[in-house]
Amino acid sequence: MLHIFRWLLGLTGLLFLALPAWAQGTAGYGDWQLHLPTNRPLHLADAGDRVYVATENSFYFLDKKLNTTQVLSRRDGLNDVGVTALAYDSVTQQTVLVYRNANIDILRPNGSVRNLSDVLRKTVQGAKEINRVSVGAGKAFVSTSFGLVLLDLAKLEISETYSNIGPGGTMVAVYDAAIANGALFVASSAGLLRGSLTSNLLDYRNWTVYRPVPLSANPGQRIYPFLAVYAGEVYAAVEGSGGAVYKFVPGNPGAWQAVSGTGSAQFRNLRATSTGVFIIDDNSGVRRLDRAGVVTQVVPPTPGTFTQDAVRSRDGSYYVANYQIGLQRVRPGTGQAPELFVANGPESSLAFSILADARTNTVDVFTGGYSERYLPTGRRAGFYEFANGQWANITATALPAASFPNPTSPVRGTRAPDGTLYVGTYGGGLLEWKGPGKFRQFGEGTPAGSPLLGTFVSNKDRVEVTDVAATAEGQVWVVNRHLQSQKSGLFILDPVATTWRTLPWVSGFEALERIALDDHGYAWVSVSRKTDPTNAALGIFAVDPATVNPKAPRFFHGLGLARQPNL
Repeated sequence: MLHIFRWLLGLTGLLFLALPAWAQGTAGYGDWQLHLPTNRPLHLADAGDRVYVATENSFYFLDKKLNTTQVLSRRDGLNDVGVTALAYDSVTQQTVLVYRNANIDILRPNGSVRNLSDVLRKTVQGAKEINRVSVGAGKAFVSTSFGLVLLDLAKLEISETYSNIGPGGTMVAVYDAAIANGALFVASSAGLLRGSLTSNLLDYRNWTVYRPVPLSANPGQRIYPFLAVYAGEVYAAVEGSGGAVYKFVPGNPGAWQAVSGTGSAQFRNLRATSTGVFIIDDNSGVRRLDRAGVVTQVVPPTPGTFTQDAVRSRDGSYYVANYQIGLQRVRPGTGQAPELFVANGPESSLAFSILADARTNTVDVFTGGYSERYLPTGRRAGFYEFANGQWANITATALPAASFPNPTSPVRGTRAPDGTLYVGTYGGGLLEWKGPGKFRQFGEGTPAGSPLLGTFVSNKDRVEVTDVAATAEGQVWVVNRHLQSQKSGLFILDPVATTWRTLPWVSGFEALERIALDDHGYAWVSVSRKTDPTNAALGIFAVDPATVNPKAPRFFHGLGLARQPNL
């Protein structure tokens, strides 16, 4: 059977294996082992012995006693993917998960999961976005783009939905909600609202707007993104020029006053804890506002990174969600460096293609890519390698610059019989990879003798290698899509001698894309689907390198197929 068909079948299976999920341990026969990146945390919930973490691509918990992590998915009883908001209620000992599509799961104390799909199934005008979930007074408040949804945590049902509570009964987007002193406070697109719990809050006339959105605000800008209640007092984050944390001062009608020392142009979170209100922003790490109004920095920022959320455990430890670094445990005053908790996995969910090599039992995932019309993404996100049950991230964040050149947009790869990995990059030429610090790069004229060409003549630094394939003898076929007239884009590299062979040009060889080798040594090479409309050679070439006459290549053109006459 031709290698091309083996390759297609193998790729299809691996794409299923690459579905976005993860499970601990080894999968049994016929079962799935799921792999997800667990870095880039966004939201935390402290649930006693566990810290639940919602990341950009996964959901997991840290067992504080065992110092182990476990990724949760549908295999563990969850009903959806993409946790975008979560909160823990210490009274009922339940954790509320809200998914990106507005589906809701309740993690019960006995380990069961209760699903509430009412909001998911609800028909609304416009977008259905989830902004935040908070708890208080036996309720969970789900803040959405179409209003505020109240969930009764005892009955496990939706009790109310407040949508048209803006001035004149207009629909508002709600960003956060809090309850204190017999009133419900809402941070919304109309401003900071307050309504008495003894009133009919379905009626917009029973809501008071204390701080309306400024006339200078940009459409869609969240001026009031977060609320928090501490010691019976309500605090709000106010963004923009002169942004700061404001405290609600009761009266008739009451007012919001800025708290000194809390300034920030953009907040990441405002969280009430047993010791005060955590102020989390881009520049100051984690600050604590206590009852006396004193602001203290409890977790310093890490330069070049963003702190997204933080919680304080009963033992005084701080668990910090750092977007670039991952979940950290910080023990202030001990002199200990922060501990990092990230389950083994790929660095991100980027995946353009997958290479599985049976000889080395290794899987590589390449993160680059290009559009349907072959426009480059320009990403420099490296690639990920799975071997012996562990992921290794071959990226600029995981390896020092001297060990990894971080080429532009790795798109596809192949392995030679000796295990060397050859990576085609869409803009960075060909990478020969034997491990950290053991690599070679090939571009236009570099090193001397490289026949690869840059795109459109004018850009020698943008060398687009769209595919590679290795023979049983260790020769490496390289497809170089460059679009330069009457110049071939198909080459064979001898890695041992570092010599190249250029296959003779025929119309279409400047715009090739994919390659597969069959059992007879022939190369099957496809032409770009979206290429120069004047190019008549569209389809697939079949090339026998042993019989090609470099001076007079003989190709017969049929319906989208060019081949050697002896095939």
